Amino acid sequence: MTQAAAPASPAAPANPASQVPIPQLADIHLPDPVGLWPPAPGWWLLSAAALAVLLIALLKLRARYRRNAYRRAARSALLQAWQVYQSDSDGGRYLRTFNQLLKRTALAGYPRESVAGLSGAAWVDFLAATAGGLPQSAKTLLQAAPYRPATATADAAELARIHQLGLDWIKRHRRSAEPADA
Repeated sequence: MTQAAAPASPAAPANPASQVPIPQLADIHLPDPVGLWPPAPGWWLLSAAALAVLLIALLKLRARYRRNAYRRAARSALLQAWQVYQSDSDGGRYLRTFNQLLKRTALAGYPRESVAGLSGAAWVDFLAATAGGLPQSAKTLLQAAPYRPATATADAAELARIHQLGLDWIKRHRRSAEPADA
């Protein structure tokens, strides 16, 4: 007896949900690139802080420039007195002018009560203290300068050193209650 062969199972009908529809997929859509404008809030804050720091720095520089106007005027006057000395070689007049200019400069930078009454050795000691020291020869010459006769002349090299000391003092002395960076 032969059995009848079971009929071959027919192929299962294709289920459209179980097939992967690769050909039907669309390309990936990337987001638009991030633009530079408008910046993120952090950049606004950083810009505002940088602008504030720049403004404060400019205001401090302006105040420092104004605060040191007397130094520029004194330096200019001392250089002009030096030119007069070089043309007429009157060392006594130069030393008197030198002392007057430095006294006016000190009055602009220090309290009047502590500078106005200084003369002679006290004045020279004040200059030495605020300049960080003076050579003894310069101290002697500056102390005697107001009392020298107009015809007395000083050594040209010594006057040149004193002139340079005066320029350095004008540039480097510290005003009373002045910050170290000014």
